[in-house]
Amino acid sequence: QALHWAYTAVEFLTAASILDKKGSHFTNPKLQLTGHTIECSMKACIASVAAKPPNKHNLVQLYKVVSYTHLRAHETKAN
Repeated sequence: QALHWAYTAVEFLTAASILDKKGSHFTNPKLQLTGHTIECSMKACIASVAAKPPNKHNLVQLYKVVSYTHLRAHETKAN
């Protein structure tokens, strides 16, 4: 599942890059795609150490889950 989220993030990033080359006419869609890229990247991080990422779209909340999940994973490996 982590690879699915990672590939999806790359697709959104690619689309944002294409719009970026088109000039300043697509600022809002480009920002939206960039936000989706960040969301999918964080969900890939979560899925790499947990069963399923939460069905959230709030980037701050996802960041907190990423931080907690990876901290717990590192603590488990240390023990």
